[in-house]
Amino acid sequence: MMNCRERRTRSWQLDVYEDDHKKVFEIPFAALDRTLDHLNAVMRQAVEESVRRIRSVKDTFQAARITVGEAKSLVARSRGKPYLAADRGRKVIRDFR
Repeated sequence: MMNCRERRTRSWQLDVYEDDHKKVFEIPFAALDRTLDHLNAVMRQAVEESVRRIRSVKDTFQAARITVGEAKSLVARSRGKPYLAADRGRKVIRDFR
């Protein structure tokens, strides 16, 4: 997945889950990026920390996008208007238990 796309995929991370949806471990792509092998340990650690922060910002942005979509759907549904029920096969409005 990274081959010849290291710069673009460096902030990605593979999360591994068990059957009960519990995260077992994660593999940050930056830790496997061979194009960073020329850096000394301090610089490599700085790059890995930077991409971790980038990933965090992207995750936060995605969560906000999902929340906005859910809010719009809830408002439209409450007003009896058409609303987005699913996005990429996932329900837009969460089931509250």
